[in-house]
Amino acid sequence: MGLIRSGGHRFAMVARPRLREGDPGKAALVVGMSLLTVFATAVGALQVDASVQASRAQREAGRLGLEGTARDVTAIVQLGADYGAFRRWYEELERLAWVNEALAADPDRADRAQLEVLARVDASLADWIQQRTDLLQAPYFDPETYISDFAAYEAERVTAPAVRTEEQRSAETEVAVAWGSRALGYVTVLTLIAIALFFLGLAATIGASVRFLFAAGGGIFGTVAFAWAASLALAPVHRVPTAAIEQVVRAQVELAQAPGFGTMELDQTGRGRFAAAIAAADAALALDPEYASAYRSRAAAELSYADTLVFSEAGPGAETERLVAGAVADYRRFVERRGDDYASWWNLGWAEYLAGDMAAAIADTDRALELTPDQFTLYLNRALARLAAGDRAGADADLETALEVAAKTSLDSNQLFFDVSDFDIARLAEQRPAEAGALRAMLLRLREAQVALRVAGSTHPREGTGRVEGLAMGTLELSEDGALAPLGEVAAGEAVSDPAAVAFRLRVSAAAVPAGTTLSVRVWLDGLPQAGYALDVAWPQGSRQMVVEIASPYALAGFPLQPGAYELAVYLDGATGGTFGWSVAAPE
Repeated sequence: MGLIRSGGHRFAMVARPRLREGDPGKAALVVGMSLLTVFATAVGALQVDASVQASRAQREAGRLGLEGTARDVTAIVQLGADYGAFRRWYEELERLAWVNEALAADPDRADRAQLEVLARVDASLADWIQQRTDLLQAPYFDPETYISDFAAYEAERVTAPAVRTEEQRSAETEVAVAWGSRALGYVTVLTLIAIALFFLGLAATIGASVRFLFAAGGGIFGTVAFAWAASLALAPVHRVPTAAIEQVVRAQVELAQAPGFGTMELDQTGRGRFAAAIAAADAALALDPEYASAYRSRAAAELSYADTLVFSEAGPGAETERLVAGAVADYRRFVERRGDDYASWWNLGWAEYLAGDMAAAIADTDRALELTPDQFTLYLNRALARLAAGDRAGADADLETALEVAAKTSLDSNQLFFDVSDFDIARLAEQRPAEAGALRAMLLRLREAQVALRVAGSTHPREGTGRVEGLAMGTLELSEDGALAPLGEVAAGEAVSDPAAVAFRLRVSAAAVPAGTTLSVRVWLDGLPQAGYALDVAWPQGSRQMVVEIASPYALAGFPLQPGAYELAVYLDGATGGTFGWSVAAPE
């Protein structure tokens, strides 16, 4: 009350002389200036508070980022340790099984006592290891099958914490930006108040004839300042609810466990993972319709689901059309909010390609390339869209650009992208008859470039490397001494049905092969590149024939051949020399 009374007293001391002078206009100006001064004080306080809130949120975002980095590193280290423990546990079980088999085969053997001691030690070590890693505990470990769910373990121990921290950090950053923007808004309001005070003060010093113009100007600026300040103060600062963040985390965890590249048959479990990811994103959007990451999560689940169906045996259909349409809509909503996310433009362009909108696919892939011009897969995606749009020359140019970009980076870092592109283009050639010839030519160029990069450091095969005249294939078995031995011959198109076969033997006949030439062998199983069968060996100088063993790392352990359709290609310094196809029958 004392402050109000004293303030009113000062106001009366200023205003009364004006009233006595018979100049009520100046008195009104003094009143207005006094009110604007009080208003400016309040706005200044609001500006300070907004700045403090912005700084606090920014510090929290920084703290979350640092803690998240430390947590991610710890989780990866722990994951490696757990995988190592699993491997050692499995080795102990294998040795225990070998001991038990040896004792069962010859109960009276001379070293029985030593083997029994070894069996007890192995069993104790296996139990000890099992108690020290969560990977060998429920819910990740099935004691009946002795199988651990590595995908679930990695999704919940690595993916979930990483996504949660990133979403929390992003949410705090958005809050900091909102408060910072509000603080800047208050600064603008204070500027308007200062202008209003200037006009009112000027009006108080000039004659009554023109006073109205300046007073009106001051009043307008003051009114705008008040309205702006009110809108800033009353507008809530958006903060993503914690429950919505948890739903996005759940969506990413489900998606991390869903089937991926190379899935030929999508079962109900796989479909359930995709559906659960979409449902979790739906729940996040129900909690916060403005949550950008929820749109991206739902789009990723929809596109991954559609992509898996398109390239599986099911192929494209009504279900994939619905999923792709949803992915396109959700990615567009996301890039409207965060237009600098190149991965979302990348995926949006691919979704539009699957939807058949080639113009949009090219435009949005262009946008992704503006943000990240060194991703060779983006050039391949644009090549596919241009080919589908009838621009063969543009597609060929993009393919060569893609290979030039790939040559500038490590082949090992691009290997997965090469493999995915190989599989996808081969499947597209089956699904798009009108483009099949061009797609197969693109696939051949891609495969030769990949081999040439490996053996010669160039995307172009060397010329004059000789010619392959014949390929002969046979099977190998594991002999009693642990070596690979010939088993039988395999004709082109034949199905191998002998369960003893564990590997293959390839005889290559060639002529005019110069010294220093590298023979490369690549194998595909059901359309998927098989890295375990890849070979790059020097051609023997002066020879017209070479025999190589095509054995996976599992062959020497006696594992049978994986059933399916096999395709083999041989290259001389990257140039295709010949192909061979056969199959392995499933065991009865």
